[in-house]
Amino acid sequence: MVFLRGRELVISVAYRCRNRRCRDARRGRIHTSRAAERLTVRGSSFALEVIVQIGYWRFWKRWTVAQIHEVLSQERCVPIAEREVLYLIGVFLVLSRCTYHLRWIEHATEFRRQGLFLAIDALKPEKGNRALYVVRELKHGLVVHHVSLLNTDQRVLENRLLQPLKGLDYRIRGLVSDDEKALRLAIAHVLPAVPHQTCQVHCLRDAALPIVNADRTFKTALKKAIRAPFYAAARVLEALAADDPCATVLQSYADLIRSTLTEDSKPPFALGGLRVFEDLARLDASLRRSREKGGIRCSRSYSRWCSVANRSARYRQLKCQRSWLLELERRLDPPEGEGQPRPTRRHIQQRITEFLAQLAQHAQDHPADAAVVAHITQTFEQRWPRLFACYAWPERYRTNNELETFFGRLRTRQRQIHGRKAVHEFVTRYGEWAIYLDPTESCEQLLQRLQQFDQDTFDREYDRFLHTQKRLQLLYRFRHWPRRCLKALEQQWAEAIHRKPQRG
Repeated sequence: MVFLRGRELVISVAYRCRNRRCRDARRGRIHTSRAAERLTVRGSSFALEVIVQIGYWRFWKRWTVAQIHEVLSQERCVPIAEREVLYLIGVFLVLSRCTYHLRWIEHATEFRRQGLFLAIDALKPEKGNRALYVVRELKHGLVVHHVSLLNTDQRVLENRLLQPLKGLDYRIRGLVSDDEKALRLAIAHVLPAVPHQTCQVHCLRDAALPIVNADRTFKTALKKAIRAPFYAAARVLEALAADDPCATVLQSYADLIRSTLTEDSKPPFALGGLRVFEDLARLDASLRRSREKGGIRCSRSYSRWCSVANRSARYRQLKCQRSWLLELERRLDPPEGEGQPRPTRRHIQQRITEFLAQLAQHAQDHPADAAVVAHITQTFEQRWPRLFACYAWPERYRTNNELETFFGRLRTRQRQIHGRKAVHEFVTRYGEWAIYLDPTESCEQLLQRLQQFDQDTFDREYDRFLHTQKRLQLLYRFRHWPRRCLKALEQQWAEAIHRKPQRG
């Protein structure tokens, strides 16, 4: 067996009970060494410590397969092929899935006493692949259930996603999800007594849609107005002498303006157009102050790079509209300090109703804002019954953004590993098992947990893992060798027809 310290011979001595009255003796059961079984999985010549170390380097340290193989083969002198490293990564993921129930056992008493608050969201790979729906417990971030679905209508979500939740040994006290229609109807049908909280951040993001679109148009107009004078000034800047001290300062201004024009938006509050306008206004004021101190003649034209005075009215309108979203967020999430009463559902509803009434009055006085106000009001009214369930919960789980952050980190780590932007291949291949990885666990904790795996459970889960790999392998072969792939399918079909029993 191959360990991190080298190759060693391991002998496991098995025996049968000699007492004929023993039930195990009558069944012919063979007793093996438990210590030997914990060294590795059945059929593998690599010790569990090697498998765990490979998984830790891959998913915690974000090493590539080539890096892992180089360290093992050259620094640790472990006899292993690069292809074997990739194979053991899959074994590690399956082991993590098989022993994940041990993490639930740590909190079982707490969950039985306090119940569960669950978040539901889908990890959707690019290019129209299957959506991976994940249900997580909100307090500790433990995965409760997952299912890979191609069809996500209401009936499929009821049967595949929500029905297994009814069989849990713990009481479900609340659910948090986005406002997907099929999921909302499925929850209301399968779990009608469970309070359902619609994510408030998703609500604000949907309410901000016309503001975000207007901000994008505003940013495009700013770039279009500044691009021509900026490039003209850049050509003048290139003609300056290399030893001119002012050239360095002007080049710094040019770099700042160029970086400002690449600002992006993060709805609902961080709007790129507003940020570009504000940065250009600051640069404009700085250039004017620098010009007043004197300098070369061409610097007088530099203020044209970032002149935004003729667009200040549009900026003020967008900033005012964004302030509505900020005020709605403040009213939805009031601070809980000493001496302040805990917010109740009725109190929050009253505060939101009052502010929406103020927006309606503003729309009557300012018709230009009427469409935005109508969209915000409609967005909140559509989600109204489900926006305020969280205020009856002790932890006030008002969003499932932690689950989205978890998905985002999973994608980001894979981009850091292989350097490619698209991660749909990884999600499709390993997603059902990678969601059980916890970045807070150490290598020692992983090894201690994975050593408690059950071989029969591992065999069943690994068969499912291989079935997924086989399906993806079929797609790969069809993409590269379509004739050979279809010929093999036709042969399999003929064998299936031959094995199928004929009806008399």
